[in-house]
Amino acid sequence: MGLFSRLDDANELATGMAHRLGIDLESGFQGGPVQAAYQFRDMVMRCSTCRHHAECRRLQAHSMMLDFPPLLPQPRTVRA
Repeated sequence: MGLFSRLDDANELATGMAHRLGIDLESGFQGGPVQAAYQFRDMVMRCSTCRHHAECRRLQAHSMMLDFPPLLPQPRTVRA
């Protein structure tokens, strides 16, 4: 999977997880719009380094709402 495909997949999974957790991405970030953009980028980048996309996709396919995020190993740290 190429870089942009992986980022697109991570964006879809991260926003899907936020939706299932009841997090409003329009107002859920702290600070102004620039800070919100950085926080959103960080969220997608963390997701893109995770090796559990298939498990996350299955969880989201079977769960419309979640009380808490899944307990998965921490993804590798990404340096921008």
